Amino acid sequence: MAGMEAMAKKRISQQTFDETVRENVDDFEMEKDEALADAIQQFKSQGVDLTNIDTSGTDRSAERDELANALEVIKTAKDALHDGKPIAAEECITAMAALRSACAGGPKTELDADPTVADESTPAPARAGPGVTTNKSIIAMAKGPDSLAAFLPFVALAPAALDTLCAVCEDSVENRDSFPSIAIAVLAKLLDASMADADTVRRCCTTIAVLTTRTEDLKAMFVKKEVGGLRQLLTALKTHGADPLVVIAACQALRSVCSFDDLRRDFSGAYDASRAAVELGTIPELITAFRAFPDNGEVICALCSAMKVMACNDDAVQQIQAGGGVPIIIKCLEDFPDSAPVCQRAAAVVRNLSGNDDVKTTLCQGNCLPLLLAATQSHMEDAALAEHVMASLAAMALRRPTNCERIVALNGIRQITLCMRRFPKVAAVQRACCLTVRNLVGRCPELMDPLLGENMEELLRAAGKVPGSVDAAYAALRDLKLEATMVTMNADGQIQVGVEEFGARKSAFNPVYDDGDANIEDKMSAAAQSPAELGYNM
Repeated sequence: MAGMEAMAKKRISQQTFDETVRENVDDFEMEKDEALADAIQQFKSQGVDLTNIDTSGTDRSAERDELANALEVIKTAKDALHDGKPIAAEECITAMAALRSACAGGPKTELDADPTVADESTPAPARAGPGVTTNKSIIAMAKGPDSLAAFLPFVALAPAALDTLCAVCEDSVENRDSFPSIAIAVLAKLLDASMADADTVRRCCTTIAVLTTRTEDLKAMFVKKEVGGLRQLLTALKTHGADPLVVIAACQALRSVCSFDDLRRDFSGAYDASRAAVELGTIPELITAFRAFPDNGEVICALCSAMKVMACNDDAVQQIQAGGGVPIIIKCLEDFPDSAPVCQRAAAVVRNLSGNDDVKTTLCQGNCLPLLLAATQSHMEDAALAEHVMASLAAMALRRPTNCERIVALNGIRQITLCMRRFPKVAAVQRACCLTVRNLVGRCPELMDPLLGENMEELLRAAGKVPGSVDAAYAALRDLKLEATMVTMNADGQIQVGVEEFGARKSAFNPVYDDGDANIEDKMSAAAQSPAELGYNM
């Protein structure tokens, strides 16, 4: 089995695939389509994984040459700027357009669109995913983002540089990592200097959102007081609060900067960043923006995403409540019941708001709870929505018997079981449902029978087999007074029943060094030999 798995993971380079296709055409006189099909079949029969290969048959030699030339132009211009020499701006703009083209996979940017030919919303021809991934890797190896950062202080080059950074760094952690941390301070300065220009502000905010996604170093630099990035985002919301595109971009930047999503790091400054943004007065501006765009679903989604990361502690939740934010979030659920994105993001905000005891009671006893339950029924395939709703129910039920009764009265138990059945392999959903069950029976043991009547035991035992929800399912079964045994794997790789309690096994620690051999001195004496015995002439 291990050998078969190893074979399935075999990879080849793009060059090897292209040469095989070319050989089929040149040596075996195949047509292009036939040569491609034969090469694909040949490598698959050998157990080669082709997910990293562009199998479209596009001739990439010209594309690679164009990309290499563009990177050379940009690097040369960066070196010239460093030395204080003049550069050809038009040549740099053309080179950046080539980089955007190499990374194209979606709609064109404003700089790429030609209004005389087509509408700006017309999608650009999409390249194959593996080809784009390869191009982005080439750009990262050439430190393209580092060169592009040198263009940010220059008015003539900044718009193209911002658009190119977005195209190059989106979905490419290696390119984001190659963007110098100090350059994020330059980007914040550009945002400050261009505050009167809505288009540049939008571009800056969008670029900040892309660059700081899953890149902790750039987040940390941007939120520093001396950089003032959070203050600039707040100023953008205040200055251009009537522009939906700027509001969306600024909210995306806030969400990215204040989220812990770089799992390569053990620690994150996301919580501190959220607190700092709240202290600057971001929440009132978000509430104002909610009121300015009550019918714009796209803006509502962005605002909810930003509000979620702002609701990071009890003080922030109280500030949202005092500013009238709670009814606004509930109204989002009322006004957009058919929009899965809006319901999902609004439920995420409710989940964080439910951390406050007073607010969660208001949400549970009011109109919010039935709206959440209805959303899970309307959007049955949305796992993220189910997770947020179930986590909200778990928070509402915690230490609040009246809330538990309300959840059960609104057929909440049925919704819990439905979510567990719809998403049997989604650990986050299973875990949230298990926690809800625990909190329901924690203060209301009379709810055990209704839960068990919905076949909850079988669902919890199934959840206990999903990595990530084992402990929650085990605890829920125990709270329901059911027999449950946790099976774990110890450090030696052996399966053991139950969890080893501290002190159950005698520690192997020895406070005094002792190799354990009581006859060590006798052995040393016996092994000792004189020089004469070893053959030396004395």
